[in-house]
Amino acid sequence: MLKKELERSLIKRGEVYWVRLDPAEAAEIKKTRPAVIITNNEQNTKSKVVMVAPISKKVKNIYLTFQVPIHLKGELMKVKCEQIRAIGKHRIIGKKIATLTETEMAKISQIIKEVLSLD
Repeated sequence: MLKKELERSLIKRGEVYWVRLDPAEAAEIKKTRPAVIITNNEQNTKSKVVMVAPISKKVKNIYLTFQVPIHLKGELMKVKCEQIRAIGKHRIIGKKIATLTETEMAKISQIIKEVLSLD
């Protein structure tokens, strides 16, 4: 296994990485930006695809019904739970930049369930 493949197989739920979200269309979130891994660790180990929730620095309009405020490296940001998507691991750029707290991940999980009407 190549070093890059090994590193990507060790990706864990709750970790934050820079990801390439382009190409994107219309209102889909674009650019290379931080995103939190939301898939379970078994899938993260076995699959070439992970689910992510993009993170935005634009916190002026945090819609609390489907976005979660977080502090990342001392800066207020928001996880855009309404923009979750599957990405190939090849879209992950570089090493882990942070790990969210259990409390933050619990809130993200709760909001994603609400967004998808899973409760």
